[in-house]
Amino acid sequence: MDGVVNLRQIRKRKARQDAAKTAAKNRAKSGQSRAAREADARLRALEEGRLNGHLREDLRAGEGES
Repeated sequence: MDGVVNLRQIRKRKARQDAAKTAAKNRAKSGQSRAAREADARLRALEEGRLNGHLREDLRAGEGES
């Protein structure tokens, strides 16, 4: 055994790490120009359309059904 573990400190450390990850994502997103953000959105939509285009017809027709 390593000894006494303070769970409060571990929880706070994890919260700080999660906050740092979120902040890094927000900095990257905010650092982009409007044109770059729109280009990324168009690229994501194109990729999603290509992926959905490869679905079989029987699966595409039954998307809303369980």
